[in-house]
Amino acid sequence: MGEDTDEAVRRDLDEFETAIEAGLLAEFGCAERDAERVAAAAASARAAGALPAWSPTFVAEKLADAPDRPSVAGKWNWLLSYVGGDADSEEYRLDG
Repeated sequence: MGEDTDEAVRRDLDEFETAIEAGLLAEFGCAERDAERVAAAAASARAAGALPAWSPTFVAEKLADAPDRPSVAGKWNWLLSYVGGDADSEEYRLDG
């Protein structure tokens, strides 16, 4: 990839991560650190191609569907299991 393409990809990932973090803070009122952790894991998975089609809205909606998970990290881990495939990797799971 060219330098401009690499920069565009990085910018897209940064925007994706920021949007997820903002959505989690707004939707769940969770601690900023928890929102940052989930957003970073989502961006890492997206960069690896494990969840390229996921939007920040999709992530927030699916986390809201997570049954009986009190923490945002627990909801994230549930979502990974629910979706399966490449996304369901220990690399993207969070403690807590």
